[in-house]
Amino acid sequence: MTDAHSAPKPSDDVHEWFGLSYGTHAVLPRVLMQSMPAAWQQQFVALMVQFEDAFDHVEQPSAYSVQAASQHLVNELLPDQLNSIGYTVDERDYDQMPEGLSVRAIAEWEDDHPTHYYDADGNEVDGSSYVYVPAPDPLPSYSRGRTYIEPRLSGCAHCPDGHAAPTSRPWGVYVADERDGDGQPTYLRVGPSDGAHVAQSDADWLWQLIRDSEQLQANARRWSAVSDTIERAYRKGYDVDPHELRDQLGDLWQGGDE
Repeated sequence: MTDAHSAPKPSDDVHEWFGLSYGTHAVLPRVLMQSMPAAWQQQFVALMVQFEDAFDHVEQPSAYSVQAASQHLVNELLPDQLNSIGYTVDERDYDQMPEGLSVRAIAEWEDDHPTHYYDADGNEVDGSSYVYVPAPDPLPSYSRGRTYIEPRLSGCAHCPDGHAAPTSRPWGVYVADERDGDGQPTYLRVGPSDGAHVAQSDADWLWQLIRDSEQLQANARRWSAVSDTIERAYRKGYDVDPHELRDQLGDLWQGGDE
């Protein structure tokens, strides 16, 4: 067995990438990896070779078995799903429950007569635990490297180290040459003024800026209307109707219905 110790780790990046899951391994479909841009593949392969060399001295399993599956709570599995993984269930018998019980008494009776679940080896398992049920794999075969699935890249295929953030360069905008039937311009050209190339992430950033600006302006108009309402109420000496404020604020309203 490999001797593991608690020496300081160089980084928490990998641990944080796994998030709150209890996963111990990362599964990367071959058919998707071979569909990534050449620069990405070259960098990935170089890192994998480096990784394998770094832990060549560590004893590891000779192989792993990977099965496409869906994750479920044991107590939410349907009978055919339980059967597919060899689980059995000993359900509480409601025919044995006394009649005329109150809601509270029924809950207490259910606590005293729980449903029991058992795995394929006959071990009892917690109904609130997760289990994997085999499922068809929606991904096609890698077909000896021939299958290609177009990736939707938010970054840049020409920047293996990551496309530079749009805020790291100056931007310019000008009226383009395109004209309509009346000779009026119809397009604006936006781009880095330093001549750097662009990527889809830049377009997403610009679109979000426009959307955020529109939302800010709309919110400002609504807050202005609310301010006017409160000021009128103050001058005339009456209470503000919360329903009127709610209608003016729309989704910005954080109060209750009353």
